[in-house]
Amino acid sequence: MRRDKIKILAIDDEASNVIIVTAFKDSGETKARLLDEGAYAYVEKSVASLKELEKLVEKADNSVEEDIVG
Repeated sequence: MRRDKIKILAIDDEASNVIIVTAFKDSGETKARLLDEGAYAYVEKSVASLKELEKLVEKADNSVEEDIVG
């Protein structure tokens, strides 16, 4: 995913949380940059636990609901 795609997602819908799931591994620079650019979370493949991923999605969803209501 190109950098500008994250920014577009974040700008177009502030009521959405972007969770990046990737197989790309580096020294942590990409994760830090994407989180700084507005990604809600960054998960590296292979996902160790689908339950943990589900909890992360639920947390992101609840966060959006709180922003809308609050």
